[in-house]
This record gives sequence, C-alpha cells and structure tokens, in this order.
Amino acid sequence: DEYGFLSVLKYDAEEQTILQLPYHIPANLVAEAAEISLPINQSIVRVLTQPSSFGNRLVLAYEDGLIVLWDVTEDRAVLVRGNKDLQLKDEILAESSSAGSHEPLDNLVDHEKEISSFCWVSADGSLLAVGYVDGDIFLWNLSASDHIKGHGAQKSSDKVVKIQLSSAERRLPVIVLHWSANKKRNGFGGQLFVYGGEEIGSEEVLTVCCESIFVLVVSIF
Repeated sequence: DEYGFLSVLKYDAEEQTILQLPYHIPANLVAEAAEISLPINQSIVRVLTQPSSFGNRLVLAYEDGLIVLWDVTEDRAVLVRGNKDLQLKDEILAESSSAGSHEPLDNLVDHEKEISSFCWVSADGSLLAVGYVDGDIFLWNLSASDHIKGHGAQKSSDKVVKIQLSSAERRLPVIVLHWSANKKRNGFGGQLFVYGGEEIGSEEVLTVCCESIFVLVVSIF
C-alpha cells in the first residue's frame, strides 16, 4: 500500500469474500533486514513472485526506485537493488537501443528514479526489466549471488544494463512492460514489449525490443 505495508489476501470462492491472512511485511521490517533506510510512507508500487521459487520469494518495488528480493519463509531480504547501485563510479557500459552506442552508466543517473512498471525477462527469475517515470528501462540482475550483507561487493557491471528508446531529454513514462519468451530456446531470449519511453509529444506506440539486446545482457552478466 501507500505506506509500504505488504499484506497477503485470500479469495474464498465459496463465500465470495476476500480474507486478510496473518502474514504481512511492514516497511520497518524490510528496512531492518535489508540494512537500509526507507523514507516515511514510502509506497510499494509493484509486487511479483520470483519464478522458480515456488512462491517463497517476492520482489518488492518501492516508489523511490528501491527493489528488494524478499524470502517469505525466512523473513529476510536476499538482495537489494536501487539508486545507489546506479551511482557507483565503476565504468559500466549501458546499451542504447536507439543509437546503438555505449556510455558509462555513472554519467547517466543524477536523481532518484521513480519506478512505473516492471516484469521478469527470464524463466528462472534472475533478470528483471524495470521501467521508470523518466522513460528509462533498466535490466536488473537479481540472481542471488550476493547475500544482503555483502551486496556492495558485486561489481555494478554485473547488476544492471540500461535500455533507452529515445535520446530526447524528456520522455514519456514506461507504463507497461511485457516479456514474451522464446519457447524454442527453453526460455532464453525473447522480446520485450514496451508502452511508453518515447519522446514527449510523440505518437503513443508499442515498441518491441528484439532478442539481440538480451544476448548482450547475457554476455555482460
């Protein structure tokens, strides 16, 4: 909800009612377990279960750009991704799908990035595409190779790759992201459908990011 509180609901088909189950995740518990600070009333904007985790792990996306992979069976944060990872000074290569150019990611982020959409782009729940209000799309590596207490040790180049649909200074928010996997390749590769991210004032179109981008991502990770 808008206060960062996550509740679990159950639909009773016989009674046709929605019940609130005892399990819940308050924002202060996430902050303590992840060893981070969360602003007061930080909204959760999206929740997804991680594929191949049998429903035991959730991705929580907060309004200010924070992404937390949470294990519900152990009540702990497995890893954290967010703006701090984008501001590290490593020489990170970012992919621009429109111009095909690369530039250091630390030169591309100078403000908090508000999340507007996200979806999985891998069958095993290791890669998450996140769309932002400013029109950017980041592909986040959520393979749990770094436990929360050592998450700063993993190089930034292993964490994130950027896709930018337009070089315009002001772009539309990324409203919808949807992944279509290539079934012939056992879930590896596919197409990312994007609504938004183009220059403000342009026609509203659906953009399809082709499989070659994700070959690049796999090679970096």
